[in-house]
Amino acid sequence: DIELPAQSVTSGRALNKLAWDRPGRRIAAGGADGSVYIYDVGDLSTPRPDDHAKFTRVVAELAN
Repeated sequence: DIELPAQSVTSGRALNKLAWDRPGRRIAAGGADGSVYIYDVGDLSTPRPDDHAKFTRVVAELAN
């Protein structure tokens, strides 16, 4: 079972830093050229009810 990204952003430049804001709704990404990119991830950062069970299953499969 492979999960695909819900959203993809391409800046065309290498990113060397990434940080979430405290509420977990935005990402700041620092570019190798000194630029800072701010992305609003909105509800993508909110776990769904079954995410923990899926994560636990994947970790168990990796351990075997």
